[in-house]
Amino acid sequence: DAESNQLYRSQGTSITVYTSSDNRTRRPRYIPTAATDSIPDTAVPTTCFGQPMSIRHEGITCVRPRRNSVVAQQWWNRRILNTDKNLKKFFEGASKGEAIIICDGSYKEDWGTAAAIAIPHLDSLDPVISVHITPGDPKTHNPYRAELAGILASVIMVEELSEQFGVTTGTITVACDCDSALNTYTDCKQYRPSSAKEHYDLKSQLHDLLKDSKFNWKSKQVAGHQDDHRPYNELSIWEQWNVDADYFAKMHWASHQGEVPFYNLPTMNEVSIWFKLERLTTWNDKEIYRRVFSNQASAYWIKKMKIEVPRTIAFKEMGRSFKGMQIYKRLWLSKALTERLPTSSNVNKWSAEEVPDMCLQCGEREDAVHATWCEAPCAKSYRAEKIKKLEEFLQRQHTAPSLRKRIINLLTGTTTTHTFSEDGVILKELVAQGLILRSWIEAQQQYYTWLK
Repeated sequence: DAESNQLYRSQGTSITVYTSSDNRTRRPRYIPTAATDSIPDTAVPTTCFGQPMSIRHEGITCVRPRRNSVVAQQWWNRRILNTDKNLKKFFEGASKGEAIIICDGSYKEDWGTAAAIAIPHLDSLDPVISVHITPGDPKTHNPYRAELAGILASVIMVEELSEQFGVTTGTITVACDCDSALNTYTDCKQYRPSSAKEHYDLKSQLHDLLKDSKFNWKSKQVAGHQDDHRPYNELSIWEQWNVDADYFAKMHWASHQGEVPFYNLPTMNEVSIWFKLERLTTWNDKEIYRRVFSNQASAYWIKKMKIEVPRTIAFKEMGRSFKGMQIYKRLWLSKALTERLPTSSNVNKWSAEEVPDMCLQCGEREDAVHATWCEAPCAKSYRAEKIKKLEEFLQRQHTAPSLRKRIINLLTGTTTTHTFSEDGVILKELVAQGLILRSWIEAQQQYYTWLK
């Protein structure tokens, strides 16, 4: 909650209030200070990390989760093909330590489904079959996610129905032909997954369920798609059950071909990040960079920075340089370019109290441009020192002498003009903001070629 600067974390039926213990850092720590029964209406979702007694959050979003999403309906279009008699037999098998769930996923055309067959023992003829659509944004779907969602759905089904049949303890073996999904399932029984990894939404819920479950959950690797190599009746009983699960998953996929609903995961103990009313399930670097360097983003910045001839600016090369900078420099540059630096004029707008918008060194109105080019003696001295270091850096990097001279002259104001005659772009402000011209890249490449 930004208004109170507190975090609210739901844990079962209770809600813990976390209060900031240090406001001087960019990512302060929050410690538990109280318990409450409700979350303020002004609170927004965020993702937290750290230990129970000291957490930090990744940031906040101004978008609230949609209350009437598909989650409110039966989750993931789940269908259980069974009778109560078969379910009762399954939980009786669990109490004896013989119950088995065979999971298999199906992924095709960018979305997935999964099926789970629950049986009281390996030779049983009374299966409980469940099928569902893989939840999450279709962009995050892949074969691994379909398999992992199948395992998660199986655990959810057991936990939901166990009390109904009076069995809350026992042993259940989960069998799957995807070793990576099975390894994740095994790890989630012992460790909390990292929020930096893909499919954190599935992993975190699986971890919470297994951690609190009274059942003893085991695992077994099964060879998959063996019917491609041998007749069905020659397969082992494990392989036959796996083939059956694969068949039901594919049938469920085929029944929804052409109209695939989007399913958000229901929120459990973890807070989450939402974007445009959809819960984020993964962090895709390629997708992020594609959006950052899209034509729409370029057009926005061209308009924002009043660049009249966009072809003169080497945006992609600047992007590569930006990614290589230290984090504090990237943050400062982003704030400077978007006019979010705490200059006197901005503090005057942001503060509830009357704050002067003048520069404390020269008395002029202070904005981002003035902060760069202030004419006060101490500011000029500081700027000259930094420009000298820049010149030394350019020399060490073998910058073309003519190019180095042009950049330094622009920053020191010793050039006769502030415009680049071939394009009519005002250079002094652009250079100060770290922009690079294409013509400069070409000139530097010619200089490197000459040096060879």
